[in-house]
Amino acid sequence: MLRGILGCYVYVCDKHLRNYFKEHINLFGENKTQIVKAVETKEIKLIPFENSVPFYSLKVAAGEFKFNDSVPEANFILVPDGVTITQDHFACKIIGNSMNKIVQDGQIALFKRYTGGSRNGLLVIAEYYEHQDLDYGSCYTFKEYFSHKTVNEENWQHEKIILKPKSFDTSYQDIIIDPNALNEKTFKVIGIFDRVLE
Repeated sequence: MLRGILGCYVYVCDKHLRNYFKEHINLFGENKTQIVKAVETKEIKLIPFENSVPFYSLKVAAGEFKFNDSVPEANFILVPDGVTITQDHFACKIIGNSMNKIVQDGQIALFKRYTGGSRNGLLVIAEYYEHQDLDYGSCYTFKEYFSHKTVNEENWQHEKIILKPKSFDTSYQDIIIDPNALNEKTFKVIGIFDRVLE
């Protein structure tokens, strides 16, 4: 019973039967790329951070991004040939239409872990515990990042942080964050958008 809960790998040699199965069996989203490619090319070995990256679900990750820790190989997804990746790269399935000018609902996107520097104008995945994203139903959101800062001779500080949707649907609104209420436990940028994978 446990195998059925976790999912099954089906390998079909006959081309016509394989096409029939593709039409009638829904592939689990995070394994779709690696399963289809494995079926079509007989066998592709996933080599973490050489031809594959960790795949995270923003709905269930709940703060559990494990960068450079031991991520089970089953949680990796193939990256197309020619795409340069590092151990800071990861993939997420995009849910909803708040960023559909960039990524369509259901597509998988590649991100690079945010390690510092200016984020202004970048497309980011942010973790914000004071806000639940309507598309994800979680504390994670994928938006364009802007901040207004005040600068004096000694230092600078955020006046306002804005997470902007890039959608053809005008019902999506900016998320405006008061930086005075923020700390590392309530808000942080997780990753920077790299490209759409599929």
